[in-house]
Amino acid sequence: MEAAPQMINLVITAGIFVWLYVQKKSDKTSERLDRAERDLTELKSLFRHMPSHEDLKQVYESLNKLSEQVNQFIGESRAHGEFMRMLLNRLTEKGLS
Repeated sequence: MEAAPQMINLVITAGIFVWLYVQKKSDKTSERLDRAERDLTELKSLFRHMPSHEDLKQVYESLNKLSEQVNQFIGESRAHGEFMRMLLNRLTEKGLS
């Protein structure tokens, strides 16, 4: 009969140990979830200030327009250069004759 109280004591002690182990593991999981939630909130606040797809589309369209204007300017500049060479050639031809 003396073994029965010791066995009950052992079972109760083991039960308390298991309960504390599970409780501690649950607390760590809760801490990790809380940390992940804070990180997610920070990321959401960062993404709120980032440009949207529509904003990037407008930037891309502006760059395309600017590229067209630069190409037009380069073409006009080449045409002016060719015209100036032609004038200089004619002036030198007339000056030498």
